[in-house]
Amino acid sequence: MSDHGVVVLTGDRLVDWLTLPRNRSLLPPFLQRQLAVGTRISRDGDAASFPDAAAQCLGRGAAWLTYYDGAMKSAQAAEPPDDADEAAAVALVEARFMTLFWQRRYNDAAIELERNLDKTFEHSAAAGAWHALWLSYASELAGQDELADNFYRRALNAKAAIPRRRNDFTPDKTAMLPSQVAAICQVLMTKGRVAFPERFGADTAALNGPSTPKRVEAALESLGSYLGLDSRRPDNDLGTGPDVLWRLDGQLHLSLEAKTDKQPTTSYRKDEQGQLRDHLSWVRETFGADVQIRSAFVGELLPPSADSNPEHWMDVLPLQEFKELRRRTETMLRQVADRATPFNLGAVVQESLAANHLVWPQLGAAIPGTPLASLKPSR
Repeated sequence: MSDHGVVVLTGDRLVDWLTLPRNRSLLPPFLQRQLAVGTRISRDGDAASFPDAAAQCLGRGAAWLTYYDGAMKSAQAAEPPDDADEAAAVALVEARFMTLFWQRRYNDAAIELERNLDKTFEHSAAAGAWHALWLSYASELAGQDELADNFYRRALNAKAAIPRRRNDFTPDKTAMLPSQVAAICQVLMTKGRVAFPERFGADTAALNGPSTPKRVEAALESLGSYLGLDSRRPDNDLGTGPDVLWRLDGQLHLSLEAKTDKQPTTSYRKDEQGQLRDHLSWVRETFGADVQIRSAFVGELLPPSADSNPEHWMDVLPLQEFKELRRRTETMLRQVADRATPFNLGAVVQESLAANHLVWPQLGAAIPGTPLASLKPSR
């Protein structure tokens, strides 16, 4: 605590991450207050005034100390979110893994990540994919090539942005394919052969119900990835936005709120409908005002609360529809794995997508749903 210095945070992604209240609330209270003071100094000055502000801090003059002490006392620190313990557990697992990895104890490092991998994926698919990628590398260094392949496939299935291996379905082979088809090709290729993704059943099992909304969210995100979509959980990973978002660039965006824990006697409340409106705005602000968006609750066909006025675009999609979509997706993946070779993979994926009515964006628009307004009891 007797140390002092000036820390400069740069880069849009880091700064954007730190501006989200949920992310800041995961940090220690003292650091939260320091960030608040730094934000205030940055907003009050500009690039030209930065050297002088830094010099005052490093010089420890009386004026600076008085300002800093007062600003720190007035700065507020937020309470951690409900899942802070889960986030801390993921961070500790990663820290223990990195310690063992640095010591070249690759087997021990891999065991540390592997025994916690399912919990990490449940907390965040992005963190799970990151850990699976490290598991693949540690397994490879330990001489466990088959394990390395399995963990790599799990990482890629969870996040299409995972870097490709040289022996996978390479970008030059996918350049002329629709993006959905190219992504599914990547999911199915491993070590130069086509194979059904072995994690599909476990990753999407929660769609068979009953399960908690968090598990359903994770399963919906996984299902979207297996369908070759940009699938993500913004609210879980960013602290804002819908529970689950399925999208492809320039095409339909399916924005979903998981409400699968509702009892038959309950309703979709006014504040929950407000969530749909807010998240519709988030999708537009993030991906463009002119994008096509379908917003829906995933849950039972229950009425809106009596004090609410649902808008015409608010849908309710029963979980049963995603169970059926899971079945069709598995059928498609197995058909391709049985019939395709690396040479005709793209064509077989396209054919099977069409045969199982899974082509995006038509799929997103065709998932059967009911307008929430139509479920409102007549007076």
